[in-house]
Amino acid sequence: MTTLDDIDQTLPNGFHDATLIAVALDFAKHEARLKLDIWVGNLDSSDDTVREAHRPAEVVLTGLLYWVSEPPESSLSDEEPSAPRIDTGKIEELPSPPTKLPSIPSDAFRNYIYVFDWNSFIYLAARDASFSWL
Repeated sequence: MTTLDDIDQTLPNGFHDATLIAVALDFAKHEARLKLDIWVGNLDSSDDTVREAHRPAEVVLTGLLYWVSEPPESSLSDEEPSAPRIDTGKIEELPSPPTKLPSIPSDAFRNYIYVFDWNSFIYLAARDASFSWL
């Protein structure tokens, strides 16, 4: 089993400041596909293009057990269209999720995706995660 945390550890800056381009949920397949622009920049560089570099990628969550999205803090129509910045982490690291989440089997993992632009969380659980550069 590969988890979002495992993938996060392999990326230059983890999922920190990645942008979430699209999400496709396929409930029949128990699958979620996330299209992202991953921040691969180097803060130590004096070159802005190196410091702020992003690279497109896809994360596929299989054996999806749940996907719970909190509403954005404000209406999305109030904002200019753009891909929101995100970060990920273990749900257990949160003081307490405001939503009661289902328990999961021992062969699964659960994570949150924090959406900075919305000031809200997405909670998910799945059995496996895969990553590929696009």
